[in-house]
Amino acid sequence: MRYTDLLPALLKNKLVQTRAPARVPERLSTRYRADLTCDFHQGAPGHDIEHCFALKKVVQKLIEANLLSFKDPDPGMQINHLVPEQYQQQPRQQAVQQRIPHIQA
Repeated sequence: MRYTDLLPALLKNKLVQTRAPARVPERLSTRYRADLTCDFHQGAPGHDIEHCFALKKVVQKLIEANLLSFKDPDPGMQINHLVPEQYQQQPRQQAVQQRIPHIQA
């Protein structure tokens, strides 16, 4: 999952708050990119959200506190919003068998 997709969910669930933009340093690092902005830092220039160390650190703390998880709660189940509802919430093997008829040689 990308941080761009994760941040809105974290904000909606009040797990994080955006941070005020930092001052632009007098001496810019080689990683500074004036053409990029960070939503976590309220649009501050210098980096994008995918390279925001502050957000990565907050996400790591949420994971360590068991407030955020990327594990599949039921790896035997498949939920795909692009698949018709009749195939949702079924074990993967069963859903595949229903969509692909068995061919005997």
